Amino acid sequence: MVEEKEVTEYISRACDFLIRDQNEDGSWSMKHEKLKEPPSPYQNSLIITSQSLQSLIFAVKPKYVDSIKKAINFCINSELSPEDSVDLWAWKLSALNFSNTVKSEKLKEIIIKILKEKQEESGCWPYYPHTFTLTNYSVCNALPKEKVEETISKAIKWFKKARKGKGWSRDDKDDKIEPSFTANGILSLIKLGEQPPKEAVDYLESEQEDNGGWRVLSDSGQWENVTSYSTALCVSSLLLANGSREKVEKGMEYLLKCQDESGRILRSPNEKETYHYLFYYVIQALELYLYSKNNILDLHKFEEEKKQQFLFACYRNVLNSRALGVTEQSRIRRKDILRALEEGDKEVAEIIDYLKKDNKYQHLNKKSHITQIKSDVEYLRSIKLIGKRRESYYISTNLLQPLTKIF
Repeated sequence: MVEEKEVTEYISRACDFLIRDQNEDGSWSMKHEKLKEPPSPYQNSLIITSQSLQSLIFAVKPKYVDSIKKAINFCINSELSPEDSVDLWAWKLSALNFSNTVKSEKLKEIIIKILKEKQEESGCWPYYPHTFTLTNYSVCNALPKEKVEETISKAIKWFKKARKGKGWSRDDKDDKIEPSFTANGILSLIKLGEQPPKEAVDYLESEQEDNGGWRVLSDSGQWENVTSYSTALCVSSLLLANGSREKVEKGMEYLLKCQDESGRILRSPNEKETYHYLFYYVIQALELYLYSKNNILDLHKFEEEKKQQFLFACYRNVLNSRALGVTEQSRIRRKDILRALEEGDKEVAEIIDYLKKDNKYQHLNKKSHITQIKSDVEYLRSIKLIGKRRESYYISTNLLQPLTKIF
């Protein structure tokens, strides 16, 4: 039996590594990784940042909040065109699901519309030359259940039709099934509210290696090494599909070997390269394992609790409205500044321009009032309501919206 303390210490070291490795603009990016994998869109900073910030949210602590909010802001401001990869749109939406500002809500609606339009009649999403199981998992993992019932129904039909015997392969044209793609299929169906087939769960259990891990296939179709990526996906799948607990425990033992002294999560115990995507899959599996010890595993409930825990961690310094200032006038002004930033990043002069749209701020003059507004935004920074990127201030999460649940 894996010790809970060992798991929590592993997660903490991994999160500390991620925070140290974050770029100044809030992103994470490929540095010394071998470019042969992951697939091309997954080498993009937007996807790497979305995965990394969610890794921190899985294990959220108050000290992670600044890094998370900077990363969300990076994702909000990462521009995409309709011609960009479906995968990029999906992971952008996945990050924005943790933001509730006016700008992010508008962006979510745009992205959902784009993803709905990009879905093919068969129910899958395109990836050159036809589709890719990982792409479909990425979209299903990001889409909200609300307002997309027809899209979800078509995706469920595609996943059921794309299964080859016991499991799933790289795409609907390939007949070679493989554990990580089978896990993609299982997790997608669970996210879409569908019970995964028992044959697929049995297949995963049968493919576990003696060391507790699961293998991945190379592009040539030959078996390669056991990796923490494929193992994490399989562990998560077995946990959520009520698979063998013994298999889960063995998988956990393998995952705990895939970390070095710096906190970096490794593809295997013998590799040293940094692959940021590993953190997302491995930390999710470890957090699901910890959660399953005290709760009946429900993916949507797990995700909602993590989202609420993140909001609570953000909310810790804003216990009531008096935290915004001593006088009623200052509290109102600072709330209005927060509303200004909900529409996007702004410098102090731009905040003044926004405020002057309201009659009560007509007296504001950039030259005479810039010090006052700058004092306000710096105070809001000090209590972690907003952040600063170069000369602009930003808000990633509107904490003045009431929380529905506190954990």
